Amino acid sequence: MTANRIHHTNASVIRLYLPRRSGGRGLLNLEHLWKKQIINLRKYFKEKQTPLLKVICEIDSYSPLKLKNNDEPTQAPTIREKREEWQGKALHGKYPKALDSGHQTESTSWLTSGSLYGETEGFMCAIQDGVISTKNYKKCILKEDIDDHCRMCKTAPETIQHITSGCPTIAHTEYLKRHNLTAGILHQKIVTKLKLQESEDPYYTYVLQPVIETDSWKVYWDITIRTDKTVAANRPDIVLHDKQRKEAFFIDIAHPNDNNLEKTEREKITKYFELSQEYKAIYKLNKVTVLSNIITSTGLISKNMETYFSKIHLDNKPMIRLMQKSVILETCRIVRKFLNIQE
Repeated sequence: MTANRIHHTNASVIRLYLPRRSGGRGLLNLEHLWKKQIINLRKYFKEKQTPLLKVICEIDSYSPLKLKNNDEPTQAPTIREKREEWQGKALHGKYPKALDSGHQTESTSWLTSGSLYGETEGFMCAIQDGVISTKNYKKCILKEDIDDHCRMCKTAPETIQHITSGCPTIAHTEYLKRHNLTAGILHQKIVTKLKLQESEDPYYTYVLQPVIETDSWKVYWDITIRTDKTVAANRPDIVLHDKQRKEAFFIDIAHPNDNNLEKTEREKITKYFELSQEYKAIYKLNKVTVLSNIITSTGLISKNMETYFSKIHLDNKPMIRLMQKSVILETCRIVRKFLNIQE
């Protein structure tokens, strides 16, 4: 696996043998299977009371079962014990702890669906495990005597978290491209659902239109909302305005680091509260709802994502998984490109 770049040399080995739905790689551990088989066979021989089996139990000290020995062999670790061991690691354990703050079923769907190449999957797992060869990793883990400041912004330490979602130098280029691809998936799903567009294009070729309007709907993309009162946060990513029901939805998208998932979600909800009240008053609406679309840079999905999209009646699971796939592919691209930049 390492030779074919499916598993990083320094990535978590425990994770390889955990189920994919738990964030692992889903491989079977032959040693653990062997131990379980030994225990089951010993139990069979010991519990059967036939004369032949009794004699075998009294004399067997040569087979792997060691039936003559009354000491039970060591039990193979359970899935729970494996996960606790993974979570207890200082470096590798950060991702499973963060996974608990998101929607675990959807956050691990990129692993269970098998829609990514093995090399991409292995690279993302290495990013999540924090073993990518950044300057900070070389200095703090490999103990190399180097300056660990970011090669791009020259201010913060060059950690993998800094590269995936924290470097201001690439915020308006690489991060913006990743953000807009995610927004395009959601925007296209909305306009297709409302029959404002006849067919769906591949998400990476979709062109976002600033304004799409009919007699019943208005859909804005990245438009400044003009209000009577000055409001600082006046540019949500997507505005969905239902003229007939007199309600609107402000949808904002973000890809923070794993440890900022819940914080970012709360901030997005409160950020547009004042604007929603102004918009409601100007257009005399019954309700304006703020929806946050938070998928972290490594693919963790908010627990509230499905609830938010059910409010706008979207077939959310396939759409969320496509957005997650887009984010993961873009994060891998960003990290590869970043590490190839020479100072």
